[in-house]
This record gives sequence, C-alpha cells and structure tokens, in this order.
Amino acid sequence: MTSDNNIKYHPTKRIMSLLTITIVLLVFQHIISLSNTLPSGFVYVHDIIPDIQISLRYASKENFLGHVVNGYLSNISILTEAAAISLKQAQILAKKNGYELVIYDGYRPQKSVNQFFNWSQNSNDSQIKNFFIIQI
Repeated sequence: MTSDNNIKYHPTKRIMSLLTITIVLLVFQHIISLSNTLPSGFVYVHDIIPDIQISLRYASKENFLGHVVNGYLSNISILTEAAAISLKQAQILAKKNGYELVIYDGYRPQKSVNQFFNWSQNSNDSQIKNFFIIQI
C-alpha cells in the first residue's frame, strides 16, 4: 500500500493545474472589475431578469462583420435600469402566454459604433455584406 506522501505528480500536470487556477482567478478578477465599470443608470440585465435569454450577435462571429465587435467582451447584456425593469414586466407577460423574450443587443459602446462606421466605408468586404444586406 502506498502512502499519500509517496505519490508523485507529473511536472506537466502540476503546471497545467497551476495554469488552470491562474486562468480561473484572472477570469474571476475580470468579472469583478466589470461590475464596477458600468455607466451611471445602467445595469446588467440578468441582475434584473435572471431568466431572460440573451443572444448578443455582436459578441460572436454571427453578425454582419463576421467577427466579435469591439466592446462586446461576452454574452452579457447591459441596459438602462428603466429599460431592464420594463423588459422584466414584458417578460412576465410573455411567459404567462407561453413565450419568452430574447435580447439580441443592448447598450453599445462608442468603440463598437466606430467599428460599424469604419466597416461601412470598406467597399472590399462584399462577401459578408452580400449575406447580411438586402439588395433592393
């Protein structure tokens, strides 16, 4: 029988464990720092409506740019407190009728708007533009 003191850990496993712990701590620190940086009067939607579905297309590649948009760090929606409270009431009414709301966008940082404008000036990006823009 081997005692616990005789168990040797492979150096790679030890490094991977430390790396995993470090990454988890960095993500946790980032989440905490985000909670302190909202503009006055804005809230995280899930703080007001925990059961609402959020699908921010600009936080993924599934949008007209074809990549994550500047300022969209994750699939977390931010709205004014008044808008979130109103949406909560709408969510309650929708659920009473067997439906549910999905948020596709919310507060948009200026750097996102700047990126959209710069993209609109680029006539070379026709593949994605042809998919997302209706030709009339």
